[in-house]
This record gives sequence, structure tokens and C-alpha cells, in this order.
Amino acid sequence: MIKEYEFQALGEENNYQQFPDEIETNNHILFHGTAEVNFENIKKQGFQPKADGKLSSISFAKKSSLALSYACAARNNLSPKGIIIMVDISNIKQECIVDQNFGIHLSPKFQPKIIGYCLVPENYKFK
Repeated sequence: MIKEYEFQALGEENNYQQFPDEIETNNHILFHGTAEVNFENIKKQGFQPKADGKLSSISFAKKSSLALSYACAARNNLSPKGIIIMVDISNIKQECIVDQNFGIHLSPKFQPKIIGYCLVPENYKFK
């Protein structure tokens, strides 16, 4: 079951963190920010690189604050809300993960388990 978390609307005082500390500090839980309109396709077909072909992998952030910035940037007229998708990568072998300072890159053939999400309101301004 995928759990919905309430948007926190917290700013710098909480480092823009959207989830409880036990989630944010779990090394197996990462975050992906996108437009809400993409969520159904992601649930059905998995995470896919952007259609423009510039990237061959999918990025997942260690902190929800980074995913929040991507969720806000992805909002548009078709999808006025953003979404932070929480995933569990414990089912993926370490050698399949490309570690980065911000988080990880994964090939689309390795799909993490979606365990939660948080909708970002259309009127929220990320600063």
C-alpha cells in the first residue's frame, strides 16, 4: 500500500523536509520529485528517463527537500500540483546503484518500490 503524507509547507526552519526524521534518515528510502500528472504512469510503468533522451537513468534524492525543488519546477498548466514520491531501494543490489552526493541514479530496468508520496500544492512557493 502506498501511503499519502500531508504536505508540511515547512521552510528553512526545517530544511524544507517533508517527511518524519525516521524516514528522512533511512538510507534505503529516497525521493523523486515530478509533476503530479506523471504519478499514474509511474505506478503503472515504473520510473522512466525523460522523453527528450538526454538522460538514460532516473535520479532519486537522499533528502525530500531536493525532490521538493524538482516537484515545484515540474508543475505546469496541465499539472498545477507537484508530487514527491518516496521509494524504498532495499530490493536493488548495490552494484546497480550509481551513488552521487545528492542521491543516486538508477537504470530504468531497476525499479524501486513506491511506498509513499506527498502532493505539493499549486500555490506553494519554494524559495
